[in-house]
Amino acid sequence: MGGSLNMPDVHSHGATIYYEEHGSGRPFLFSHGLGGFINQILPLVQGFDALRLILYDNRTHGRSPEAGEAGTLNFDGMADDAAAVLTHAGVRRAAVGGVSMGAAIALNFGLRHPG
Repeated sequence: MGGSLNMPDVHSHGATIYYEEHGSGRPFLFSHGLGGFINQILPLVQGFDALRLILYDNRTHGRSPEAGEAGTLNFDGMADDAAAVLTHAGVRRAAVGGVSMGAAIALNFGLRHPG
């Protein structure tokens, strides 16, 4: 898999969310589990050369240390963070997945942002 295409921050509910993009093709947003960060999940998803892989550090994890606004450090707020990352990256539709806590965020994302 090639190097990062983009490594910006996006703001969501008072938190700054760090994300990276790798590869090109169909967008796939993938979220890590509790206590994880991008570098821990990258080996799980490398090698999918036909994907535009979008990885991010969830709030209070890795390079996204802020908790954000009171009442938004929950699955709803984190699903909105994922949506903010996709919007900032210019992605309208994507496959969304994750591991452990990230899987719960992905499921909540699908419920909150079905389009």
